[in-house]
This record gives sequence, structure tokens and C-alpha cells, in this order.
Amino acid sequence: MKGGVAGYANRKRAKYTAKWGVQIAGMIFQTRSSKCCQIFKHYMQQSPVDFLNAYRLKISCQLLCTTRKSITEIAMLCEFNHLSYFSKYFMECYGCTPREYRVLHDSHHICYCDKTTISDISA
Repeated sequence: MKGGVAGYANRKRAKYTAKWGVQIAGMIFQTRSSKCCQIFKHYMQQSPVDFLNAYRLKISCQLLCTTRKSITEIAMLCEFNHLSYFSKYFMECYGCTPREYRVLHDSHHICYCDKTTISDISA
């Protein structure tokens, strides 16, 4: 199989989606999705949904720092389908709106997020 498990993981990570990831993991490992969630939470100290939302926010932060894409476009690229939810969740996690975050980055040349590859979506 071309790409194997690593290829599958990279393709899924590039999409930033959790719509059916837990169910697929359950099928791969021959267990219920609820059991996969329990195992994930045990090792990661957060639910799969919380983990993926945090990852998606981290990517959106990087896009705010490194591109001139609109905030709506960044939200959609990171699979936040509702701009209001994206803005609210961003505010809860970072203490400012995405627009304020971008302005802070522009004025201080600082980006408060880990550097993760974003080449698939920043082009």
C-alpha cells in the first residue's frame, strides 16, 4: 500500500478534520470509537476533538502570522465552518480576536505559536 499508515496520517493532518477520524481509528484498531476516545484522552490528557481544535487553532495562528489571507479564508482552510465559532474559540484560547492577533504580530514581529509545516495550505 503506497504511503501506508504514515501517508494516511499526513493526509488527514493536512486536512485538519475530525469529522470521522475517531470512527476510522476504531475500525483500524478493531475497537469502538468510545474506547479510542478513552485511550486517546488517557495518553494525551485531552479529547480527540479538543486536540484537533487546538491543532487547527495553532495552524490558523501561523497563517495569521505568515500570510495575508482573510480571516474568513483562514477559518475555512482550518475547517472552522462558522466564522463566529472560530472567533469565539480563538478568543477563549488566545485572549484576543484573530484580527487583534494579526495586528499584534505585525507590530511586534512575534508569533506565539509553534512552527508546524503549513506548506499545503499557505500556497
